[in-house]
Amino acid sequence: MATLLATIVGCTVLLAIGFAIPNGRIINQVVAQSRSGLNSASYQPNGLSNRTDTFTETIGYCIGVLPAHSQMPLWKRVSMVPRCTGGPQVAVMMGHFKRHPNELTGGASPYIRYWSGFSVVSRPALALGGVYMARVVSLLCLVAAVFYLAVMLAKRAGLWAAIGLIGVYLGTTDLLALTSQFTHALAQATILATGAMMLQFGRKWQTVGYLAVVSGGLFAFMDLLTNPPASCALTVAMAGLVGWTGSRRIRTTLVFLASSTLGWLVGFVGTWVARWIEAMPYNGGRTTVSNVRNTAKFRLDGDVSSTGRHYAVNLEPGATTMTNFRMWLSYPLSQYVLTMVIVLALVIIAWLLLRDRHSLVGMLVLLIPVLYVPGYLEIMRSHSQIHSWFVFRDVAMGFAVTAAVCLHFLEEKVRPHAVPVVLRVRDDPAGIRTTEGSDDMNGAARPSMS
Repeated sequence: MATLLATIVGCTVLLAIGFAIPNGRIINQVVAQSRSGLNSASYQPNGLSNRTDTFTETIGYCIGVLPAHSQMPLWKRVSMVPRCTGGPQVAVMMGHFKRHPNELTGGASPYIRYWSGFSVVSRPALALGGVYMARVVSLLCLVAAVFYLAVMLAKRAGLWAAIGLIGVYLGTTDLLALTSQFTHALAQATILATGAMMLQFGRKWQTVGYLAVVSGGLFAFMDLLTNPPASCALTVAMAGLVGWTGSRRIRTTLVFLASSTLGWLVGFVGTWVARWIEAMPYNGGRTTVSNVRNTAKFRLDGDVSSTGRHYAVNLEPGATTMTNFRMWLSYPLSQYVLTMVIVLALVIIAWLLLRDRHSLVGMLVLLIPVLYVPGYLEIMRSHSQIHSWFVFRDVAMGFAVTAAVCLHFLEEKVRPHAVPVVLRVRDDPAGIRTTEGSDDMNGAARPSMS
């Protein structure tokens, strides 16, 4: 709870810093670039069998924007997360703000359901160089996160595992096309960087629990409900790898998985709920609760009874998962990756079944986080279906984690000295020193006289 509270306080302070950036410079930059087509809300093809989410990006660069000399207090802006508008009207509204910089806007549209923490990065970039700068900075963050995860995973689980995870996720998603979607790029950077953080700093099962709280909280802060299960699955899978490579014990690995799962849920849910609580002082408790409740109904099963209509979504079991699976398969390399992952998994399972059943159980345990993906998709049925063109990344993360785990065990058996092993030494009261995690004994404890 202390870790959660620190995360919430940190997110609040960061949001205040982002909103303290002068709006005048952002308005001038966006208006000046509006003629280049940056403010179009149409979903243009991204060259990867999908479309570009330019509408959400417009939300991104109008978060917190009010007239240049607006006198709305900073903490009121932090509470209500105002935005001038969204879609193609952004340039029009900002043009109005530019012509009337002293206008006082008390009724700006609030965006209280999300932290919109990406504004901590995007608003300074928008003020310095407009939308172009925001895209460049977000892309650099994403590249750095990919490199960070690759290095940490190679150190912990081996080079093949790192190549498998990064290769599958990059090759079967639209990450390479996120240069014009900085809100998505920063959310993805958070997913990958927090997974790498788990590999670098995770030591004990208590530590990975604390780190998972931070991981879930940071993702809730940066994200606009794009790919929560991808963040959870990667964080927990990396925690499981820490437990397995450090002990080679099934029970220890399960404890690491349970601790990180609980930690991530506490961080994600707690930070998200804190956003709603912080929205109440200036938006009112009843308004906030009504807003969240009506949105939740819509996200779950398409119920928008507050507007008198209902979205047509398939509520049958498995329908949402298959919708996103088919979207994932529409990417050029996905079918080849699917075949390779299935063949690889079957080969490794057969091999370990004959030679090392302990490692086989360990591999199956490490694949438990993959199940979080369909679990989330089946709960958030409406949101996951109508937004399948970016929610499908969760499916890609499931296959990426599967590939990484399988390749770790393959490299462990083919090249046992190439896979790093973290040895833990402990002394018992009898004076016997026990070394855990040895390769030659398949994780069994090796006693030696101290």
